[in-house]
Amino acid sequence: MKVLHVAHAWPPASLGGTERYADALARAQAVLGADVLRFGPADVPGRTGPGRVAGAARVGRGFAGSYANPAVERAFAGVLARERPDIVHLHHLAHLSAGLAGLARAGGARVVLTLHDAWVACARGQLLDVDLQRCAGPSAEGCARCLAGELWAPVPRSMARLLPLRVDAVNARAAALRAMLDHTDLVLSPSRHLGGRLGIAANWMPLPLLEDAQQPPEPMSRAGDPAPPSGARPVRSFLFLGSMIPAKGPDIALAAFGAVADPRLRLTLAGPSVPWRGSMAWSRALEARARTTSGVQWRGGVAPAEVPSLLDAHDALVFPSIWVENSPLVLREARARGLLVLASDVPGAREVAPEASFVPPGRSGAWAAALRAAAASPPRVRTPLLDAPSLAGHASALLTRYESLLRAPAPVPPHP
Repeated sequence: MKVLHVAHAWPPASLGGTERYADALARAQAVLGADVLRFGPADVPGRTGPGRVAGAARVGRGFAGSYANPAVERAFAGVLARERPDIVHLHHLAHLSAGLAGLARAGGARVVLTLHDAWVACARGQLLDVDLQRCAGPSAEGCARCLAGELWAPVPRSMARLLPLRVDAVNARAAALRAMLDHTDLVLSPSRHLGGRLGIAANWMPLPLLEDAQQPPEPMSRAGDPAPPSGARPVRSFLFLGSMIPAKGPDIALAAFGAVADPRLRLTLAGPSVPWRGSMAWSRALEARARTTSGVQWRGGVAPAEVPSLLDAHDALVFPSIWVENSPLVLREARARGLLVLASDVPGAREVAPEASFVPPGRSGAWAAALRAAAASPPRVRTPLLDAPSLAGHASALLTRYESLLRAPAPVPPHP
C-alpha cells in the first residue's frame, strides 16, 4: 500500500503537535511495511529513514492563499501522476490548498482527513475571535467581522473593526472547504468534542463518515527510553511545553508563577516561538518577561527525541490553553511519563486527561492558586498512565482502516 501524508509543516522545521504526530505516524506505518511518502511546504527537509519526501511547494500568502494555491496544486498533481498513491492522508492544509483533496480523488486515491484543530470551519484554526474570546460560530457574518483586517492585509487590530465586511471572501473559503470534504472519504476526529462541534455546524461544514481516532500516548518515544523517576517526590518543578502563542496560554503560566514567588519552585517554558498574526512581537515580549522572572527558564524549541527526558526532569505539566483544544499530544506524553497534570478546564483536555487538576481557563489568579496547591501537596509517586494505544498499534489500526476504504466501492463523484 502506498500512503501519501500531507501536512502544512514537518519536523524539524516545525515542532507543533500536528507536525510531530504526522511525522511519527508516517514513520510507524513505513516500519509496518507501507510505502510512505510526504508532501508539504518547500521547507520540508530531505532525510534518510522511513517516509521519503514526494514533493514540496511554496505556501500561499494572504487570506485567499491560506486555503487556495494553484502552485501547490500543480506540484501536488505532479506527485500524484508520478507516485499514484492508494491513500492520501491529509493532516492540515493551511497555506497549502483545500483543492488537494479533489486532485487526490481524481487521481484514484482514497482521501482521509484528520481533524487536528478547527481549521476546516475556522480560518484561525482555534475558534477564538480577534479578542481571544471563544467563538460561538462559525457563521459568514461572524467570521467576516473576526477576520476583517486579514481579508485585505495585516493591519493593526484597532483599525480592523473600521474596515467594511467581506462576507463574500468568507463564503468563498467556506465553499472551497466544502468541496474538500466532498472529496474526502473519511474524517478522523481524535476529539469527540471537536468532531461533534463541527458536526453540529452541519449547515456550515458537513463532515462525511466521522469516526473517533484515539491517538497514542507517546508518538515520539523510542524503545529504551529511561523510565520516569521512581519514589515519592514533592512538586517543585513545573513545565509548559507548547507553541508560544496566546491560545496556548504560556503568558498565563508565567504570570501565575510570578505571583506565587516561591523560591523553592521553578518553571520551564519550552516550545517553539512562532508568528502570531504575522508577527513575532508577542513571543519576543513573552521571552523578555520570562528571562527577567526569578525561577523561570526559557528553553525554546525542543526536538521530539528530547521530550521524554524533558518531561522526566519536571514534576508537573501546566497546560493553560484558552481554546477548547482537540487532543493534545503533550497531555498524553505527560501522563505516560507520570507527571502531575494541571490543565485548563476545556473539553479537549478533559477527554485526554480526566484525572488532571483542572483550572478555569484564562485566569492567572486561579492558576497561581493551583500552583501553590500543587507545591503544598504531599510528595507523590509518579505513576505512568498508558491507557491509549501504542504508536505501532495506532499505525496498524489506521492501515487496516485504509484497507477497508480501498475494498469499498469506488465513491460517486460529487456534484459540481
